[in-house]
Amino acid sequence: HIDRLQQTGPNTYFACADFKGSDGKMYDLDFWVKGTAGKLTVTETMLHKEQGKERYSWFEDETAGVWKQKFAGEAGDEHPKGEHPKEKSSKKEHPKK
Repeated sequence: HIDRLQQTGPNTYFACADFKGSDGKMYDLDFWVKGTAGKLTVTETMLHKEQGKERYSWFEDETAGVWKQKFAGEAGDEHPKGEHPKEKSSKKEHPKK
């Protein structure tokens, strides 16, 4: 998803891509990457969707100024489908830009 590739901070990036597994299923994976053009390191990978079924989504908590992750079946306002966080933190909360 070239439109999902974005810089989220200094030398920090977010990317999303679809893959077809050897089992024939489609997987949508989210990646967080750090580094420079000479050396990039994937710091986290999460399975976002399997066969189009979303495992989690993102919603904006305007009072806290962060993006928050909501797993399927949890209560809370859902961020619009297809959107991803703008910046990553270790608590699955993402400061807005």
